[in-house]
Amino acid sequence: MSVAHKGGFTLIEVLAALALVSAGVIGFLHTQQLREATEIELLSRSRAAMLTSDVVRKIAVNPAALDRYRTALGSPPALTADCRRVACSRGALAAFHLAHWKCRLGRWAQHASCRDVLKTRALLPGGDGRVEPQAGGVRVTVRWLGADGKPQALETHHALLPR
Repeated sequence: MSVAHKGGFTLIEVLAALALVSAGVIGFLHTQQLREATEIELLSRSRAAMLTSDVVRKIAVNPAALDRYRTALGSPPALTADCRRVACSRGALAAFHLAHWKCRLGRWAQHASCRDVLKTRALLPGGDGRVEPQAGGVRVTVRWLGADGKPQALETHHALLPR
């Protein structure tokens, strides 16, 4: 009797193929994770730029109260009145604009002014901001936590054109 040679794969060939496929899948998943983190970073940076432009636009329509727009990192929103419902002075309007801006940044989303009065949605994880009026312009800094949990920042200087 002779033993016929049967076609097929040996266990070693199957294990080698499985190892190669596993390495490919792991590489693909890692690439997807990096892509997602990059998208989150780009979205956060885009939102920070949008929020910076938003507060500068609000300052530009209320230039008489420029010094009232000063705020520091770590300072909570100080809402005095909801200027959407009542007429406000220029100073109260500046406080309203800053409170609305601080709430949208994110760090203060659970603050009573943000949650109960303004009912805004946080746009940046752990976001906070600073506005520093300067001669002829304003410096705006926005900070937030990146996808990796590390602090990120965007700082800009905007000239305010006289009206």
